[in-house]
Amino acid sequence: MAQEVSQGNRAIHYIPELDGLRGIAIILVVLFHTRLWPEAYEAAPSLYTILGLGSTGVDLFFVLSGFLITSILLSTRDASPRSYFWSFYARRTLRIFPLYFLAVGVFFFIQLPYLQNHGDFLQVSRSEQIWYWTYMVNWHDAAGHIISGMAHFWSLSVEEQFYLVWPAVVFFCEVRYFPAMCIGVGAFSVILRIILGTGHFMPPVLLPEFVHRTTITRLDTLAVGALVAALVRNPDWTNVMRRQINLIAPAAFGAFLLLWLAREQNISFVGNPGIALDFLGAAIAYGCVVFICVTEKGSSKLLCRIARWRPLQSIGRYSYAMYLVHVAVGRFLFERMRFIILPHLGPVHGVQRVPSIAIALLFSAITVGSTYLVAFASWHLFEQRFLRLKKYFPYLVSLPVSSELKTEDSAV
Repeated sequence: MAQEVSQGNRAIHYIPELDGLRGIAIILVVLFHTRLWPEAYEAAPSLYTILGLGSTGVDLFFVLSGFLITSILLSTRDASPRSYFWSFYARRTLRIFPLYFLAVGVFFFIQLPYLQNHGDFLQVSRSEQIWYWTYMVNWHDAAGHIISGMAHFWSLSVEEQFYLVWPAVVFFCEVRYFPAMCIGVGAFSVILRIILGTGHFMPPVLLPEFVHRTTITRLDTLAVGALVAALVRNPDWTNVMRRQINLIAPAAFGAFLLLWLAREQNISFVGNPGIALDFLGAAIAYGCVVFICVTEKGSSKLLCRIARWRPLQSIGRYSYAMYLVHVAVGRFLFERMRFIILPHLGPVHGVQRVPSIAIALLFSAITVGSTYLVAFASWHLFEQRFLRLKKYFPYLVSLPVSSELKTEDSAV
Protein backbone atom coordinates (compact mmCIF):
# COMPACT_ATOMS: atom_id res chain seq x y z
CA MET A 1 0.00 0.00 0.00
CA ALA A 2 1.40 3.37 -0.98
CA GLN A 3 1.84 5.90 1.78
CA GLU A 4 0.88 9.53 1.26
CA VAL A 5 3.52 12.06 2.14
CA SER A 6 2.93 15.79 2.12
CA GLN A 7 6.13 17.69 2.83
CA GLY A 8 5.78 21.04 1.10
CA ASN A 9 8.84 21.65 -1.04
CA ARG A 10 10.56 18.39 -0.21
CA ALA A 11 10.10 14.91 -1.54
CA ILE A 12 10.61 12.18 1.07
CA HIS A 13 13.72 13.41 2.95
CA TYR A 14 16.55 15.86 2.59
CA ILE A 15 20.32 15.38 2.24
CA PRO A 16 22.23 18.55 3.19
CA GLU A 17 25.29 17.44 1.21
CA LEU A 18 23.37 17.65 -2.06
CA ASP A 19 22.58 21.31 -1.48
CA GLY A 20 26.31 21.82 -0.99
CA LEU A 21 27.04 20.08 -4.29
CA ARG A 22 24.55 22.36 -6.02
CA GLY A 23 26.36 25.29 -4.44
CA ILE A 24 29.65 24.06 -5.87
CA ALA A 25 28.05 23.55 -9.28
CA ILE A 26 26.62 27.05 -9.55
CA ILE A 27 29.85 28.66 -8.32
CA LEU A 28 31.75 26.75 -11.02
CA VAL A 29 29.31 27.95 -13.68
CA VAL A 30 29.39 31.60 -12.56
CA LEU A 31 33.19 31.63 -12.36
CA PHE A 32 33.35 30.22 -15.89
CA HIS A 33 30.98 32.81 -17.31
CA THR A 34 32.73 35.69 -15.53
CA ARG A 35 36.17 34.65 -16.74
CA LEU A 36 37.62 37.68 -18.51
CA TRP A 37 39.95 37.68 -21.51
CA PRO A 38 43.19 35.63 -21.19
CA GLU A 39 45.38 38.74 -20.99
CA ALA A 40 43.76 39.65 -17.67
CA TYR A 41 45.35 36.53 -16.16
CA GLU A 42 48.84 37.01 -17.59
CA ALA A 43 50.26 37.04 -14.05
CA ALA A 44 48.90 33.51 -13.56
CA PRO A 45 47.92 32.08 -16.96
CA SER A 46 47.18 28.66 -15.50
CA LEU A 47 44.37 30.24 -13.48
CA TYR A 48 42.56 31.14 -16.69
CA THR A 49 42.78 27.50 -17.75
CA ILE A 50 41.62 26.25 -14.35
CA LEU A 51 38.60 28.56 -14.41
CA GLY A 52 37.67 26.85 -17.67
CA LEU A 53 36.76 23.83 -15.56
CA GLY A 54 33.78 25.86 -14.42
CA SER A 55 31.95 24.76 -17.53
CA THR A 56 31.68 21.29 -15.98
CA GLY A 57 29.40 22.72 -13.31
CA VAL A 58 26.60 21.97 -15.77
CA ASP A 59 27.70 18.32 -15.82
CA LEU A 60 27.42 18.22 -12.03
CA PHE A 61 23.95 19.73 -12.28
CA PHE A 62 22.96 17.05 -14.80
CA VAL A 63 24.22 14.22 -12.59
CA LEU A 64 22.37 15.70 -9.60
CA SER A 65 19.18 16.05 -11.63
CA GLY A 66 19.43 12.48 -12.89
CA PHE A 67 19.93 11.26 -9.34
CA LEU A 68 17.29 13.38 -7.60
CA ILE A 69 14.53 12.96 -10.16
CA THR A 70 15.11 9.22 -10.51
CA SER A 71 15.14 8.79 -6.72
CA ILE A 72 11.75 10.46 -6.50
CA LEU A 73 10.32 8.44 -9.38
CA LEU A 74 11.61 5.10 -8.05
CA SER A 75 10.11 5.88 -4.65
CA THR A 76 6.67 6.69 -6.08
CA ARG A 77 6.37 4.26 -9.00
CA ASP A 78 4.09 1.88 -7.05
CA ALA A 79 1.45 4.58 -6.71
CA SER A 80 -1.42 4.74 -9.18
CA PRO A 81 -0.40 6.00 -12.63
CA ARG A 82 -2.52 9.11 -12.18
CA SER A 83 -0.95 9.99 -8.84
CA TYR A 84 2.56 9.10 -10.03
CA PHE A 85 2.52 11.31 -13.12
CA TRP A 86 0.20 14.03 -11.85
CA SER A 87 2.15 14.75 -8.65
CA PHE A 88 5.49 14.72 -10.43
CA TYR A 89 4.54 17.05 -13.26
CA ALA A 90 2.53 19.39 -11.04
CA ARG A 91 5.44 19.80 -8.63
CA ARG A 92 7.94 20.24 -11.47
CA THR A 93 5.71 22.91 -12.98
CA LEU A 94 5.50 24.85 -9.73
CA ARG A 95 9.24 24.63 -9.16
CA ILE A 96 10.51 25.46 -12.63
CA PHE A 97 8.03 27.29 -14.84
CA PRO A 98 7.21 30.54 -12.96
CA LEU A 99 10.75 31.86 -12.66
CA TYR A 100 11.86 30.46 -16.02
CA PHE A 101 9.04 32.10 -17.96
CA LEU A 102 9.53 35.33 -16.02
CA ALA A 103 13.20 35.36 -17.04
CA VAL A 104 12.36 34.68 -20.70
CA GLY A 105 9.71 37.41 -20.71
CA VAL A 106 12.04 39.96 -19.09
CA PHE A 107 14.71 39.27 -21.68
CA PHE A 108 12.56 39.46 -24.81
CA PHE A 109 10.20 42.25 -23.74
CA ILE A 110 12.45 44.44 -21.58
CA GLN A 111 16.17 43.68 -21.89
CA LEU A 112 16.28 42.96 -25.63
CA PRO A 113 14.39 46.12 -26.72
CA TYR A 114 16.62 48.17 -24.44
CA LEU A 115 19.78 46.68 -25.89
CA GLN A 116 18.54 47.03 -29.46
CA ASN A 117 17.75 50.68 -28.84
CA HIS A 118 21.35 51.10 -27.74
CA GLY A 119 22.82 49.39 -30.80
CA ASP A 120 23.27 45.87 -29.43
CA PHE A 121 21.54 42.56 -30.23
CA LEU A 122 20.24 43.98 -33.52
CA GLN A 123 20.57 40.55 -35.14
CA VAL A 124 18.11 38.93 -32.72
CA SER A 125 14.52 38.56 -33.87
CA ARG A 126 11.63 38.34 -31.45
CA SER A 127 10.39 35.38 -33.47
CA GLU A 128 13.26 33.38 -31.97
CA GLN A 129 11.61 33.50 -28.56
CA ILE A 130 9.35 30.56 -29.44
CA TRP A 131 12.36 28.27 -28.88
CA TYR A 132 12.62 29.54 -25.31
CA TRP A 133 8.92 29.41 -24.45
CA THR A 134 8.77 25.78 -25.63
CA TYR A 135 11.99 24.62 -23.94
CA MET A 136 13.55 23.73 -27.29
CA VAL A 137 16.30 26.34 -27.33
CA ASN A 138 19.09 23.76 -27.07
CA TRP A 139 18.22 22.55 -30.57
CA HIS A 140 18.05 26.13 -31.82
CA ASP A 141 21.48 26.81 -30.33
CA ALA A 142 22.86 23.58 -31.80
CA ALA A 143 21.98 24.89 -35.25
CA GLY A 144 24.24 27.90 -34.67
CA HIS A 145 21.64 30.44 -33.49
CA ILE A 146 23.04 31.18 -30.04
CA ILE A 147 21.85 34.42 -28.45
CA SER A 148 24.44 36.10 -26.28
CA GLY A 149 23.02 36.62 -22.82
CA MET A 150 20.74 33.59 -23.11
CA ALA A 151 23.29 30.98 -24.20
CA HIS A 152 23.12 29.19 -20.84
CA PHE A 153 19.41 28.39 -21.18
CA TRP A 154 20.22 25.35 -23.32
CA SER A 155 20.83 23.17 -20.25
CA LEU A 156 17.38 24.01 -18.86
CA SER A 157 15.87 22.74 -22.11
CA VAL A 158 17.85 19.50 -21.82
CA GLU A 159 16.58 18.97 -18.29
CA GLU A 160 12.98 19.79 -19.15
CA GLN A 161 13.02 17.33 -22.07
CA PHE A 162 14.48 14.76 -19.67
CA TYR A 163 11.70 15.45 -17.15
CA LEU A 164 9.10 15.02 -19.87
CA VAL A 165 10.18 11.52 -20.90
CA TRP A 166 11.94 9.98 -17.90
CA PRO A 167 8.90 9.40 -15.64
CA ALA A 168 7.41 7.05 -18.24
CA VAL A 169 10.74 5.25 -18.63
CA VAL A 170 11.01 4.65 -14.89
CA PHE A 171 7.35 3.67 -14.55
CA PHE A 172 7.38 1.02 -17.27
CA CYS A 173 10.89 -0.38 -16.74
CA GLU A 174 11.16 -3.28 -14.31
CA VAL A 175 13.36 -2.43 -11.34
CA ARG A 176 15.71 -5.35 -11.92
CA TYR A 177 16.43 -4.13 -15.46
CA PHE A 178 16.69 -0.46 -14.55
CA PRO A 179 20.50 -0.25 -14.01
CA ALA A 180 21.08 -1.97 -17.37
CA MET A 181 18.66 0.45 -18.99
CA CYS A 182 20.57 3.43 -17.52
CA ILE A 183 23.83 2.03 -18.88
CA GLY A 184 22.21 1.50 -22.28
CA VAL A 185 20.89 5.06 -22.40
CA GLY A 186 24.31 6.43 -21.48
CA ALA A 187 26.06 4.21 -24.02
CA PHE A 188 23.70 5.46 -26.71
CA SER A 189 24.89 9.05 -26.23
CA VAL A 190 28.56 8.06 -26.12
CA ILE A 191 28.27 6.00 -29.30
CA LEU A 192 26.33 8.78 -31.00
CA ARG A 193 29.08 11.27 -30.15
CA ILE A 194 31.71 8.89 -31.55
CA ILE A 195 29.73 8.54 -34.77
CA LEU A 196 29.25 12.28 -35.10
CA GLY A 197 32.86 13.01 -34.21
CA THR A 198 34.35 10.57 -36.68
CA GLY A 199 31.88 11.01 -39.54
CA HIS A 200 31.00 13.91 -41.79
CA PHE A 201 27.34 14.36 -41.02
CA MET A 202 27.35 18.14 -40.46
CA PRO A 203 29.62 21.15 -40.99
CA PRO A 204 32.60 21.02 -38.58
CA VAL A 205 31.74 24.49 -37.31
CA LEU A 206 28.38 23.21 -35.98
CA LEU A 207 29.55 19.88 -34.59
CA PRO A 208 30.97 21.01 -31.20
CA GLU A 209 27.85 22.95 -30.21
CA PHE A 210 25.52 20.24 -31.51
CA VAL A 211 27.26 17.64 -29.35
CA HIS A 212 27.43 20.04 -26.42
CA ARG A 213 23.79 21.14 -26.41
CA THR A 214 21.45 18.51 -27.83
CA THR A 215 19.61 16.22 -25.47
CA ILE A 216 20.44 13.00 -27.32
CA THR A 217 24.17 13.63 -26.99
CA ARG A 218 24.05 14.50 -23.28
CA LEU A 219 21.98 11.63 -21.91
CA ASP A 220 24.99 9.81 -20.45
CA THR A 221 25.47 12.50 -17.79
CA LEU A 222 21.83 12.29 -16.70
CA ALA A 223 21.92 8.48 -16.92
CA VAL A 224 24.91 8.29 -14.56
CA GLY A 225 22.91 10.18 -11.94
CA ALA A 226 19.95 7.87 -12.51
CA LEU A 227 22.23 4.83 -12.17
CA VAL A 228 23.55 6.11 -8.83
CA ALA A 229 19.93 6.51 -7.65
CA ALA A 230 19.29 2.85 -8.47
CA LEU A 231 22.51 1.60 -6.91
CA VAL A 232 22.03 3.30 -3.55
CA ARG A 233 18.58 1.75 -3.16
CA ASN A 234 20.06 -1.77 -3.21
CA PRO A 235 22.25 -2.62 -0.19
CA ASP A 236 24.21 -5.25 -2.11
CA TRP A 237 25.02 -2.90 -4.99
CA THR A 238 25.84 -0.14 -2.52
CA ASN A 239 28.32 -2.35 -0.68
CA VAL A 240 30.00 -3.38 -3.93
CA MET A 241 30.35 0.26 -4.96
CA ARG A 242 31.69 1.25 -1.55
CA ARG A 243 34.45 -1.34 -1.88
CA GLN A 244 35.37 -0.08 -5.33
CA ILE A 245 34.83 3.67 -4.98
CA ASN A 246 38.39 4.36 -3.79
CA LEU A 247 39.61 3.00 -7.12
CA ILE A 248 36.82 4.26 -9.36
CA ALA A 249 36.75 7.87 -8.14
CA PRO A 250 40.49 8.70 -8.60
CA ALA A 251 40.53 6.91 -11.95
CA ALA A 252 37.41 8.77 -13.09
CA PHE A 253 38.75 12.18 -12.07
CA GLY A 254 42.15 11.41 -13.61
CA ALA A 255 40.56 10.43 -16.91
CA PHE A 256 38.22 13.42 -16.75
CA LEU A 257 41.08 15.90 -16.23
CA LEU A 258 43.18 14.23 -18.93
CA LEU A 259 40.34 14.44 -21.44
CA TRP A 260 39.56 18.02 -20.47
CA LEU A 261 43.20 19.10 -20.85
CA ALA A 262 43.36 17.28 -24.19
CA ARG A 263 40.38 19.28 -25.40
CA GLU A 264 41.96 22.52 -24.16
CA GLN A 265 45.17 21.65 -26.03
CA ASN A 266 43.25 20.54 -29.13
CA ILE A 267 44.50 16.94 -28.85
CA SER A 268 42.24 14.40 -30.52
CA PHE A 269 41.36 10.99 -29.04
CA VAL A 270 38.33 10.06 -31.12
CA GLY A 271 37.57 12.30 -34.08
CA ASN A 272 37.27 15.86 -32.83
CA PRO A 273 39.10 16.77 -29.62
CA GLY A 274 37.50 14.93 -26.75
CA ILE A 275 34.11 15.12 -28.42
CA ALA A 276 33.09 11.57 -27.54
CA LEU A 277 34.74 10.96 -24.18
CA ASP A 278 35.13 14.13 -22.14
CA PHE A 279 31.46 14.40 -21.12
CA LEU A 280 31.48 10.76 -20.04
CA GLY A 281 34.59 11.34 -17.92
CA ALA A 282 32.91 14.27 -16.16
CA ALA A 283 29.71 12.26 -15.67
CA ILE A 284 31.45 9.31 -13.99
CA ALA A 285 33.62 11.57 -11.84
CA TYR A 286 30.67 13.60 -10.58
CA GLY A 287 28.63 10.42 -10.22
CA CYS A 288 31.24 9.21 -7.73
CA VAL A 289 30.93 12.49 -5.85
CA VAL A 290 27.16 12.15 -5.57
CA PHE A 291 27.42 8.49 -4.54
CA ILE A 292 29.84 9.33 -1.72
CA CYS A 293 27.74 12.25 -0.46
CA VAL A 294 24.59 10.11 -0.40
CA THR A 295 26.01 6.92 1.11
CA GLU A 296 28.28 8.74 3.58
CA LYS A 297 25.87 11.54 4.47
CA GLY A 298 26.57 13.05 7.87
CA SER A 299 30.00 11.45 8.05
CA SER A 300 33.35 13.10 8.76
CA LYS A 301 34.65 12.44 5.24
CA LEU A 302 36.25 15.58 3.81
CA LEU A 303 33.93 15.70 0.80
CA CYS A 304 30.85 15.45 3.00
CA ARG A 305 32.15 18.07 5.42
CA ILE A 306 32.77 20.46 2.54
CA ALA A 307 29.33 19.80 1.07
CA ARG A 308 27.72 20.47 4.47
CA TRP A 309 29.42 23.86 4.77
CA ARG A 310 26.52 26.22 5.43
CA PRO A 311 27.47 28.94 2.91
CA LEU A 312 27.62 26.31 0.17
CA GLN A 313 24.28 24.86 1.23
CA SER A 314 22.71 28.32 1.18
CA ILE A 315 24.08 29.02 -2.28
CA GLY A 316 22.84 25.63 -3.44
CA ARG A 317 19.36 26.33 -2.15
CA TYR A 318 19.09 29.31 -4.49
CA SER A 319 21.07 27.77 -7.35
CA TYR A 320 18.14 27.63 -9.79
CA ALA A 321 17.56 31.37 -9.70
CA MET A 322 21.30 32.01 -9.66
CA TYR A 323 21.68 29.99 -12.84
CA LEU A 324 18.90 31.90 -14.57
CA VAL A 325 20.12 35.41 -13.70
CA HIS A 326 23.91 35.17 -13.36
CA VAL A 327 24.70 36.13 -16.95
CA ALA A 328 22.46 39.21 -16.81
CA VAL A 329 23.93 40.21 -13.45
CA GLY A 330 27.45 39.72 -14.76
CA ARG A 331 26.75 41.80 -17.86
CA PHE A 332 25.29 44.62 -15.77
CA LEU A 333 28.26 44.62 -13.37
CA PHE A 334 30.80 44.44 -16.20
CA GLU A 335 29.33 47.54 -17.84
CA ARG A 336 29.44 49.41 -14.53
CA MET A 337 33.01 48.25 -13.95
CA ARG A 338 34.14 49.22 -17.43
CA PHE A 339 32.81 52.77 -17.30
CA ILE A 340 32.93 53.61 -13.60
CA ILE A 341 35.57 51.53 -11.84
CA LEU A 342 38.24 50.71 -14.42
CA PRO A 343 39.07 54.36 -15.25
CA HIS A 344 40.16 54.75 -11.61
CA LEU A 345 42.13 51.49 -11.50
CA GLY A 346 43.76 51.49 -14.91
CA PRO A 347 47.33 52.45 -15.81
CA VAL A 348 48.78 55.85 -15.00
CA HIS A 349 51.84 56.89 -16.99
CA GLY A 350 52.13 53.31 -18.21
CA VAL A 351 52.03 51.82 -14.71
CA GLN A 352 49.11 49.55 -13.78
CA ARG A 353 47.82 50.69 -10.41
CA VAL A 354 45.89 47.50 -9.70
CA PRO A 355 47.01 44.18 -11.22
CA SER A 356 44.61 43.03 -13.93
CA ILE A 357 44.28 39.61 -12.32
CA ALA A 358 43.06 41.26 -9.11
CA ILE A 359 40.42 43.13 -11.10
CA ALA A 360 39.36 39.93 -12.85
CA LEU A 361 39.04 37.97 -9.60
CA LEU A 362 37.23 40.87 -7.91
CA PHE A 363 34.74 40.97 -10.76
CA SER A 364 34.06 37.23 -10.44
CA ALA A 365 33.65 37.44 -6.66
CA ILE A 366 31.29 40.43 -6.86
CA THR A 367 29.23 38.69 -9.54
CA VAL A 368 28.86 35.55 -7.40
CA GLY A 369 27.79 37.63 -4.40
CA SER A 370 25.40 39.84 -6.35
CA THR A 371 23.85 36.88 -8.13
CA TYR A 372 23.27 35.22 -4.76
CA LEU A 373 21.49 38.33 -3.45
CA VAL A 374 19.24 38.52 -6.51
CA ALA A 375 18.42 34.81 -6.21
CA PHE A 376 17.77 35.19 -2.46
CA ALA A 377 15.25 37.93 -3.19
CA SER A 378 13.69 35.86 -5.97
CA TRP A 379 13.21 32.88 -3.66
CA HIS A 380 11.57 34.81 -0.83
CA LEU A 381 9.56 37.32 -2.88
CA PHE A 382 8.50 35.22 -5.86
CA GLU A 383 9.34 31.51 -5.96
CA GLN A 384 8.01 30.58 -2.53
CA ARG A 385 4.52 31.75 -3.48
CA PHE A 386 4.37 28.91 -5.99
CA LEU A 387 6.31 26.37 -3.95
CA ARG A 388 3.73 26.55 -1.17
CA LEU A 389 1.20 25.07 -3.61
CA LYS A 390 3.14 21.80 -3.70
CA LYS A 391 1.28 20.67 -0.61
CA TYR A 392 -1.73 20.05 -2.83
CA PHE A 393 0.24 17.51 -4.87
CA PRO A 394 1.79 15.12 -2.33
CA TYR A 395 3.95 12.20 -3.36
CA LEU A 396 2.81 8.65 -2.70
CA VAL A 397 5.72 6.47 -1.63
CA SER A 398 5.71 2.71 -1.56
CA LEU A 399 7.71 2.30 1.64
CA PRO A 400 7.67 4.03 5.03
CA VAL A 401 9.34 7.40 4.91
CA SER A 402 12.00 6.37 7.40
CA SER A 403 13.23 3.58 5.16
CA GLU A 404 13.29 5.58 1.94
CA LEU A 405 16.30 7.19 0.37
CA LYS A 406 16.66 10.76 1.47
CA THR A 407 16.47 13.19 -1.41
CA GLU A 408 15.12 16.58 -2.32
CA ASP A 409 12.76 17.85 -4.95
CA SER A 410 14.66 20.62 -6.65
CA ALA A 411 15.52 22.09 -10.00
CA VAL A 412 18.80 22.44 -11.83
